[in-house]
Amino acid sequence: CATWPMADLKPAVSVQEAYKMAKNKNVLLLDVRETDEVQEQAYNVRHAVNIPLSEIENRLAEVPQDKVLIMACRSGKRSQKAFDILQAG
Repeated sequence: CATWPMADLKPAVSVQEAYKMAKNKNVLLLDVRETDEVQEQAYNVRHAVNIPLSEIENRLAEVPQDKVLIMACRSGKRSQKAFDILQAG
């Protein structure tokens, strides 16, 4: 998991931290797994949205600027890539 925006930049959080943070309405879990992976097993988080890493550069306008984001995937590699894309963009 990684968090965004830069003001609250924290490159990695534990699963326990992510679930605790995700209870806050000002936090959004950005699930960057592919749609078929989400259909197999979704995260049990109220404020979550799925934008696959393969689509994130084309869907940047959908990423809220007014929330703390937690990027999540299966192993952490794609969430780190999504974090890097958002940081560069």
